[in-house]
Amino acid sequence: PQNYDGEFNGQMSIRTALGQSRNIPAIKAYFLAGGQDYIIDLAEKLGITSLDESHSYGYPLALGAGEVSLQEMVNAFAVFANEGKKPEIVSILKIENANGDVIEEYEPKDQKEVLDPQIAFFISDILSDESVKIGGYLSIDGHTLAAKAGTSTKENKKDATGSVAPGDGWVIGYSPSVVTGVWVGNTDGAPMNLSANGHDTAGPIFKSVMSKALA
Repeated sequence: PQNYDGEFNGQMSIRTALGQSRNIPAIKAYFLAGGQDYIIDLAEKLGITSLDESHSYGYPLALGAGEVSLQEMVNAFAVFANEGKKPEIVSILKIENANGDVIEEYEPKDQKEVLDPQIAFFISDILSDESVKIGGYLSIDGHTLAAKAGTSTKENKKDATGSVAPGDGWVIGYSPSVVTGVWVGNTDGAPMNLSANGHDTAGPIFKSVMSKALA
């Protein structure tokens, strides 16, 4: 396996490795965590249910080999934003009739703590650290934003020149009150431009949405 840019930068802190999306440290972390069983178990607690325990992902799981939906990833990141507690996903908050009478209204329930609050804090602290962020689309002046960009490439997805091109670009990030996830790609699975990456494609959308939300 290689890092996204093909470069190896030697020893670095976990903070730098996560902020810079370095693949080799992520693979090492996979083994330090005990392998896929422990990782899938934690992912399920955070709200990710698409991973198949019977499938042998191996260390590529640390690099995104287990495909999940954008909503599940947003749910999981919401736990970081919510200091370790898992928010309930609700689509309809209130139903009123034509006279304005409330027919049904959502009542928030107690939220279950699924992650040590200290771990959630450290994740948020790393992902909001401006010194290790990969670019400006993950930041908004005057606000503390934790964010992570990602880019996927698949050997069987090549462009017209035969070069392996990115298939998906995404950014997921949050403030203490808002979580936003953005996916960019082609719905037919066709590869994007060779120079495309998550930060430069999904990043502008993420920054625009979060700027409006936080205003």
